Amino acid sequence: MGRKTIKLYCSQCKQYTNHKALKEIEEEYQDSQSHGPIWCKFVWQILQCEGCEYTSFRKVILDSDCIDGEGKPIEQETLYPERGEDKLSVKDIPGVSFELDSLYTETIKAYNSKMHLLCAAGLRAIIEGICLEKNVRNGLITKIDKSGNEETKRSKDLQGKIAGLAEKGFLTEKHAESLNELRFLGNEALHELERLSVEELKLAIEIVEHTIENIFALKQKTEDLRRTKSKRLIK
Repeated sequence: MGRKTIKLYCSQCKQYTNHKALKEIEEEYQDSQSHGPIWCKFVWQILQCEGCEYTSFRKVILDSDCIDGEGKPIEQETLYPERGEDKLSVKDIPGVSFELDSLYTETIKAYNSKMHLLCAAGLRAIIEGICLEKNVRNGLITKIDKSGNEETKRSKDLQGKIAGLAEKGFLTEKHAESLNELRFLGNEALHELERLSVEELKLAIEIVEHTIENIFALKQKTEDLRRTKSKRLIK
């Protein structure tokens, strides 16, 4: 393709930056037909952002079936990992189990693919997964009964489990309230099949990411700090 610098959106810089091609491989295919030649060209590139040095992958396809009004081939571009101003990147959060990390990654992919219902289901499943990993099976909640009276009891539903996370010190009361808002969002999406707005999902994802970081990453960083301190004292 002959271009060594490409302007692309960088998921780390959160803006369009210049990317240099560290490696580029091209393959061409041609086949002569009675109605005209058919050709196709594949280009694979390993790219690096010239701002933050983040490395990514780009694939481009050019073929005789996809041309513009002037007869020039149109680039069919695919970026790995997927990115863009309207896309979310998967955060690397230390201390998270493989199962929970996979669920989180799939949820972000669902959002980026505009599969909003699956994204909402994934967010709800992440909270369930956190409760399972922390062995939280219930919690004390207050509900209004049919007579309009307040009733406080232990519950095994998701609201109860979120309360249980707060009871065991994994969350603050304010954080638990935020998660309960997410729980209601999940109920509406899954049971009433309401279409959620992008703004709602973005806020919900931020809450879930903040929850994962608070519960898992903070613990991991604390353990790393203790190990570093112990090494220093030994010296």
